Amino acid sequence: MKTKTMSKMFALALSIANVFCFSQQATTGVCNLGEIKNDSIIPYIVSLHINCSSNEITTFENRANQFVSLKCMFLEGDTDAAGWNTLFKEIKIKPSIKEIVFTQNTFESLPPGYENLYNVEKINICNNDGMNYVETFQQFKDLPNLRELTLDVYTIYDLPDNIGELKNLLTIHLINKDEYISSADTSSNFEIKKPVTYDFYVYKGNNNFAALKYTATAGEIDSDEYLELKKRFKPTNLSFANSSFISSKEENYTPTYNNVKPPIKGLDVEHRRFTINPQIENVLVYPSGTKIKVPANAFVHKDGKPVNETVTLNYREFRDPIDILVSGIPMKYDSSGVTNDFESAGMFELTASIKNEPVSLAPNKKIDMNFKTTSVDSTYNFYVYNDSSGNWNYINKPAVATNSTLINLKIYSDAFRTYRNLLVSKPRIPDTTTFVNRFWSTEYVHTTRIDTTYTEQRKKYFKKRMQWFERYYSDVKVCAVRKMKDGKVLFKVKSCFENNPELNAYTNLYFVCTDNITANQFKKKYLHQLGYNDVRIRMNGDNVEIILKDYKTFKTINAEVATIDYKGKPQNVRYVNKVNKVYNKRLAYRERVFNKSIRKGRNWKDGFIQLTDSNEVKKYAYAKAEKIMSDVEKQMTFAEWLTYYEQVTANEKGILNNSAASAGNLIESLALDGMGIYNCDQILRIKEPVNVLASYRKDSSKVNKPATTYIIDKKINGVLCYNSYKGRPTDIAFSKSENAQNILIEVDDFGKVGIYKTNDFKKHDFKDKENFEFNL
Repeated sequence: MKTKTMSKMFALALSIANVFCFSQQATTGVCNLGEIKNDSIIPYIVSLHINCSSNEITTFENRANQFVSLKCMFLEGDTDAAGWNTLFKEIKIKPSIKEIVFTQNTFESLPPGYENLYNVEKINICNNDGMNYVETFQQFKDLPNLRELTLDVYTIYDLPDNIGELKNLLTIHLINKDEYISSADTSSNFEIKKPVTYDFYVYKGNNNFAALKYTATAGEIDSDEYLELKKRFKPTNLSFANSSFISSKEENYTPTYNNVKPPIKGLDVEHRRFTINPQIENVLVYPSGTKIKVPANAFVHKDGKPVNETVTLNYREFRDPIDILVSGIPMKYDSSGVTNDFESAGMFELTASIKNEPVSLAPNKKIDMNFKTTSVDSTYNFYVYNDSSGNWNYINKPAVATNSTLINLKIYSDAFRTYRNLLVSKPRIPDTTTFVNRFWSTEYVHTTRIDTTYTEQRKKYFKKRMQWFERYYSDVKVCAVRKMKDGKVLFKVKSCFENNPELNAYTNLYFVCTDNITANQFKKKYLHQLGYNDVRIRMNGDNVEIILKDYKTFKTINAEVATIDYKGKPQNVRYVNKVNKVYNKRLAYRERVFNKSIRKGRNWKDGFIQLTDSNEVKKYAYAKAEKIMSDVEKQMTFAEWLTYYEQVTANEKGILNNSAASAGNLIESLALDGMGIYNCDQILRIKEPVNVLASYRKDSSKVNKPATTYIIDKKINGVLCYNSYKGRPTDIAFSKSENAQNILIEVDDFGKVGIYKTNDFKKHDFKDKENFEFNL
């Protein structure tokens, strides 16, 4: 084995030591930055915890370039503005970081420096009672690739009404932390109920949706709270379950086994999921270089009927001792009553499912594979795992792939290349957003689409002062504000005729604010330095509502319409309905002309927009490529096409010949007649074996009941496992050869790990059947 196994082992142990503290936030172990003593493990760390109130931010800044595998960061506690800016600066330059968990913080909104965190797809905010989610959701709009939110709330009223404005959001998980329900019996015999999750969805416009899960930790919510949930969101039902917003993440089928038990809760080898059309032939490429060829019409349901709908293939490989260890797959082989341990040249698991239900391989079908092994030896056999017996069944001896058995991926037409070219071309498409929708979208100023962020717009305004910019971006003004003797506020709304000709209906008319507000408060709230970019006036009884739109928000003023007599006193206008009718008539005419120009492609002022959202680009490219697809490609759904595209791309990169695992390795030709776990193995023969009666001491305390002990030799791709299944952690064996590089890992019932390192093994001359205490 390569020397990196040792570092990978330490990264595993350090992750395990913290996984239980964060089991509700992450599915993998979390390493505490302050506990890392060996820099060699840093490149293998996936999840990292930082105490922001200590000097760990400086430590992370100094070592940031070493965290090449980092995907998730837990940021606990508080720091100053400089600290947050430093932290976010390092995160921004690491595209691998997709998830940030904020915990035990006291800020009310995202701290400074969060802007431009474009690589972040998941945010979790927990254990922060002071969060102002109304302001924070405005900040979320600056994160265009944000796909998933998990938030602690005490009531649904903590949240704003504009969740649907986060256009790229796919999943929202709200966790109600209120432990006591108003109607609950809080007497001494009160029993805390299990959490209950309510499923809703959020409509985002243009037939786009986001899944919303609302979890009540106390097991129920008040009726008023549930009514508010139903008011804001739509309950998920069967008719909606088929909607396009359901992503492949909802179909994460994971098989269960009786005798496969991962020893460390929360740690396992990830599945790679492929979405395929089962009615056509599919070739899938795994990062190791393995190719899987699935014939057409290969699957059947439980009742034997052919599968016609989309299938998700779940595939993963176990290529080193760490993968084997965390998977919990037994590596013992019983043959004629003799128990042996396996040495693997590569192991894999393959399953297929439809919407979380497994499907089987049809009786007359086989799945062909070019499996990339981890050894050049020809002494290995091919086995399939039998979960009923907990043993391995011999299949055959795998054959080295030849020209006749090498799997090639078919490219059906030029649609693939058209799709790929459009993905990287930053396409510009006609903007077909209607007149009304442009007003209600903050992505538009007047009727012009904004192609930069709000912060950049402000800089552009102050620096350039371009005439066209001022005309559209700062056109509508609230002016002529004065305080009347009765305390009411008198004002006017003005805009140039070219931009808002309908406002001329209110020429020489004033507005009297009917809200309970002073003149100073009115000026502070509504006299915008940059002005507003659009306005609408609509009737509200005998009065009007004035809706003002700026770069980020909408503001509404309730007012009466008035004139000023010769003494300067306001007089109510009795013909308000008539004035507003003229206003609406002119506005409707402008809308008809504008929408007509869109339909005919004549909106030359802003006729094209550049797609920046990756999902929008993919859909656009797919629509263009669909016109030249072959008959086989046209059978693919959009999700199936994405899998097909990924496989063709991987194939063109020559991953089979250039993968990291390819040097000196064999490509084995295999044929599978079912789903399950398969292994290329040979009997593990220990050189110069020694049996030891073991006891353990961990953190200076004696381990009374060790659960499982693993022995790994870095030079051998195998794991010796000693537990209650055909072996005891107190009676172990390993090689005492000078060339052996043993590592002992002991895991107790609580998941805490102890390690006995290779150098420690070298310090003692082990004798057969001796009693020895391993100080872990």
